Amino acid sequence: MKKRTGFVSNSSSSSFVLFASEKVFDEALKECTEIQKEVVERYIYEDKLVNGVLFNKFAYYHSSEEIDEDLLDIIDENFPNRDEDDYSMVEELEIFVFGGGFDTILETKAKELNEIILSHEEGC
Repeated sequence: MKKRTGFVSNSSSSSFVLFASEKVFDEALKECTEIQKEVVERYIYEDKLVNGVLFNKFAYYHSSEEIDEDLLDIIDENFPNRDEDDYSMVEELEIFVFGGGFDTILETKAKELNEIILSHEEGC
């Protein structure tokens, strides 16, 4: 087990839920890098079948400590020789996944497919 020091996120906690068709999610995931996809898929859940359309949910609730360790583990697995004091990849993934990057791709794909996204967000 590696000891982690030096990385602190400014957020205390936040949460969001996005609902879209499985088709929108599939198209959005095609726009992600492999590591982005690996992280994002941890927060996508099959939800409900509505009028023959499967809706998925992209959701999380976290305090920063939970996410930081998950992201560090994924980065350590994918980049085992990285400098352990360089947290730039973690910050980039946090911004992409939890700061609106993936949300933006979902919104774009929904618009292209003439579909909608339902969302709810809270933060503190």
